[in-house]
Amino acid sequence: MTESAEVVIVGAGIMGVSTAYHLARLGAGRVVVLERDTVCSGSTALASGGIRHQYANRLGIELTTHSIVTYERFREEFGVDPHFR
Repeated sequence: MTESAEVVIVGAGIMGVSTAYHLARLGAGRVVVLERDTVCSGSTALASGGIRHQYANRLGIELTTHSIVTYERFREEFGVDPHFR
C-alpha cells in the first residue's frame, strides 16, 4: 500500500476517478484514490446515464459539449466501452 501521496481522493466514483485522472495528467505527483468497494459501484452506478443539454449560460453549454466529446473518445482513450449512444 502507498504510504505517502501529494493528493488523496476518497471515493472512486465518477467524480473521484475523474479528478484523479486529470490531476495525474497535470503532473500533481502521486495521486491515490481510496475506495471501500469497487470503482464506480456507489451512486455513480445508479445514475441515469444522461447528459443534460438545456443550459442558459455559456459555461453549462461548453461543459456539456466537452462531456459529449469525452464520451465519444472514451473507448479509444481508456479501452472501456461506456455504452454512450
